[in-house]
Amino acid sequence: PDGFATRVTKFWSNTHGKQAGMREDDVVIAINGETMSPLAINAMIYIRTHFETGDEIRVRYRRGELEKETSFKLRAKPW
Repeated sequence: PDGFATRVTKFWSNTHGKQAGMREDDVVIAINGETMSPLAINAMIYIRTHFETGDEIRVRYRRGELEKETSFKLRAKPW
C-alpha cells in the first residue's frame, strides 16, 4: 500500500518493455529493487525522475499470481 505499484494499461509502441516480455495488466512492483519513493506516486513517474534514455532498468512485476523480473534499456520518451 505504501509502494508505487503500477498496472500496465497500454504500450505506446513496440517498446523495450514489451519486447522484454511485459504485457498489459502486469503490475510493476519494483524498479531496480526500489518499491517506493517520496517523489513518485507510480512506477512511471519514478522512471522518468530517476533515469535517462539509454539507461538499463530491472523491472519486477506480477502477472496474476506469478512474480517475474526483466531488464531493458529505456528508449526516448515515451517509454
